[in-house]
Amino acid sequence: MKGYGSYTIPRLDVQVSGTYQTKPGPLVLALYTATNAEIAPSLGRSLAGGEANLAVHLLAPGPYTTTNGGSGRVHGERLHQVDFRISKLLQFGGTRARANLDIYNALNSSAVLAQNDAFADWQTPEDILLARFFKFSVQFDF
Repeated sequence: MKGYGSYTIPRLDVQVSGTYQTKPGPLVLALYTATNAEIAPSLGRSLAGGEANLAVHLLAPGPYTTTNGGSGRVHGERLHQVDFRISKLLQFGGTRARANLDIYNALNSSAVLAQNDAFADWQTPEDILLARFFKFSVQFDF
């Protein structure tokens, strides 16, 4: 879900706007890399094609029907992000300028965007949402 809204304060010529978005966290997988030495005794032979190992999914990644009617996919914590912009409209003769202050990730969320799915480092974050940051800009209309 994403939402956007803005409001202009008439007497001040200041525009305040914001966005909100929420989406599911990263898909949770569980991968174990089994070596040929671990597989060969139960298989009765070595892996085909001379493969040294095989990735085994311990948690099914694809859609399937569960008893509660869900999709069967497991996701990490949801991402919630709020961004704001404050703009001041300035007029100089026949030109206009807009001074902007953008605040990204205003709530300073540290939601996980990607995580490790390997057995040894399972669910170790690999990428998180950037920390709160500010951007100043000016737009000229002539």
